[in-house]
Amino acid sequence: MSRPEGRDPAPTVYNFQTGPQSTWRRDVPTFGRVAYRALWPGVDLVYETTGTGLKYSFELAPGADPGLIRLAYTGASVVRINDAGQLVVSTRAGELRDDRPFVYQDVGGTRVAVPSAYAIEQGTNGDQQIGFRLGAYDRALPLVIDPAVLVYSGFVGGLGGDAVWAMALGPGGVVYVAGQTENVATVDNDAFVARINAAGTHMLSMTIIGGSQSDAILGIAVDPDGNSYIAGETHSPDLPIVNGFDAICGGDGQCEHPLSDGFMMKLAPNGEILYSTYVGGSGIGGEAAYGIAIDPQRRAIVVGFTASADFPIVNPLFPVLKGPEDGFVTKIDPAKIGASSLEWSTFLGGSGNDGIYGVATDWLGDIYVTGYAGAGSTDYPLKDEVQEVARERCPAPPEGGRWRLPRDAHVRMAVAPSARPSVLGRGSASWAPGAR
Repeated sequence: MSRPEGRDPAPTVYNFQTGPQSTWRRDVPTFGRVAYRALWPGVDLVYETTGTGLKYSFELAPGADPGLIRLAYTGASVVRINDAGQLVVSTRAGELRDDRPFVYQDVGGTRVAVPSAYAIEQGTNGDQQIGFRLGAYDRALPLVIDPAVLVYSGFVGGLGGDAVWAMALGPGGVVYVAGQTENVATVDNDAFVARINAAGTHMLSMTIIGGSQSDAILGIAVDPDGNSYIAGETHSPDLPIVNGFDAICGGDGQCEHPLSDGFMMKLAPNGEILYSTYVGGSGIGGEAAYGIAIDPQRRAIVVGFTASADFPIVNPLFPVLKGPEDGFVTKIDPAKIGASSLEWSTFLGGSGNDGIYGVATDWLGDIYVTGYAGAGSTDYPLKDEVQEVARERCPAPPEGGRWRLPRDAHVRMAVAPSARPSVLGRGSASWAPGAR
């Protein structure tokens, strides 16, 4: 078989930054179509994607013989043509259908249809082979045989799963989405950042990042130059580290399941890693970085939870891990190198299991965080509080309202120009209109 050939260059580029740096591939081009030239004399096989799936077609040069084309389906139990003229391939997983073929020629700028149908024949080794029966056409012109879009029944999708956990808006309305993917991972999940144009019509770039184990991005922020700041959770001891203050996963190089470590990275718009570091200690429960924000000096504020008493702490408000899990707030300057890039870091929690999900900053650089306080954290540090007591059961509802759900979990927040934070989440502190 001939080597694949890219046709119709697409605007999206891919960056694969997983495993040893020698294996990284950046600025990988993409194409609207991929062709195998001269699969039979004068016959090219062309693949392309549509809004509903993968499609293929055969492009024949003038004078090429369509009778040479033969298809076979390995693993099929039955291949048949139904009353609608579709090719139906039965397998143990379900049915695969190719729509009735559409065959045409371009005659003077007009697409002229050619009568066509599938034909099933017995091969020399007894297998079923599929070809095409065509009506009259002009053999002096190119010919396209298009079996249309693959139609699936019984199974859809791949073996893995993908998830988007965070998104942000960049300059020019470019949308950044981030999460985890199994599409290119060799063992587990890899993290990814995708950039989508403001119109939402195409993807500008896809950058895949990871080590030898599972990685996921859980938070993302974007600066005015289009650099993305990401935070997440990793189980990989070989995550790519650039100028970071912590180059060892888990404190001792061990962070595979069930252990984990947080991480933070800064990426250029083209996917280049400008800064990256682990964020964690050696506790059995590990860490995860759930959220990230950028202050006016473009320092990253990373938040999450930690179960490590040796979590990196610098000039802390609360220097000691009080519960099995505490929240953390860590300020990192990715313009600096090594230990100097960790500017400030503190625990934040009570005697129970606590964590921080959301973070935002205002124009003064003040930090706002939100998250959860678990059972037992009656000693959670409070100041100018709205509700001063953590309860497993809800107190009496405010006048005109009603409480819902037995516990609180505030997971996202934003700060208006007036420095008034808005919190989004779920919890016992929600009530009907009329309450305060």
